[in-house]
Amino acid sequence: MPLELRPEKNVITITVWGQEIEVYTNKPTVSQVQRYNSTIIGKKGLRIKRLYKTRVAFGKELIDGFRQGDLVLKGDPVVQDPAGRWKDVIEQECPQILEALARLMLDNTSAESDDNDDEDDEEDDADPADASDPTYP
Repeated sequence: MPLELRPEKNVITITVWGQEIEVYTNKPTVSQVQRYNSTIIGKKGLRIKRLYKTRVAFGKELIDGFRQGDLVLKGDPVVQDPAGRWKDVIEQECPQILEALARLMLDNTSAESDDNDDEDDEEDDADPADASDPTYP
């Protein structure tokens, strides 16, 4: 299947708490990818411990909308207002959506590396926020 480089709408389905949510997103720019990578990788190549918060922040930048009716708050549908306050609602009530979006859009690429100094990758990739957050799915 070919990769459409300029789709009319980028659609990603994210599952949070067993519910599928259709999210619309912007394609990450080169600048966003560079800022994301420089944020999660320190000067010595060590990952910072704020990976979860970094992903939430970048997910908030990338999200462009969601399927109407997929998100409700206290029984009322979340409305996508032009000012973008709906992004704040998602960040406050279910940041897992934004984290998952950033992870899928920014961490979901691969490149071969000649470096074999990734012996501690499993430890470095662990995000303490994930384990301590009782709402994390």
